[in-house]
Amino acid sequence: TKISELQSYNPNSTEAITLFDIDNVRHSRRWGTAWNSWSETYEPSIKIPFFSNAEAKQAVNILSEDGTLLQSFPVEAIKGFNYANYDLSITNSGKKALMKENTKLDIKKAQNEKYYLPKGIYTVQIGSITKKLKIE
Repeated sequence: TKISELQSYNPNSTEAITLFDIDNVRHSRRWGTAWNSWSETYEPSIKIPFFSNAEAKQAVNILSEDGTLLQSFPVEAIKGFNYANYDLSITNSGKKALMKENTKLDIKKAQNEKYYLPKGIYTVQIGSITKKLKIE
């Protein structure tokens, strides 16, 4: 847990979830690729920091600027500070929706058969709480 998350947490909050700021991510064309056939695939990963006031299964949703669901995954939250790991991938239907929203985008499948978020600003949602995620 970062000190900034501890400092920004309000213990008097009545919200079930508190979502903290998410660090910006630098986009790479190498996401999902390997240097050669015997090396491991380079897969990005970020940590989404949040506080839960109870032990519960939560859904982490990644949304486009227009609010379209691009990816969703479950996380088992414990009471207290939590981190959800996210590999910056999107579903096939999420890719299609994103390309429909922005016709200039051309999202290609990586070597590891995944689609990744292109540069842009996205919304991370847990419950009704949201935070911005910027891919630069």
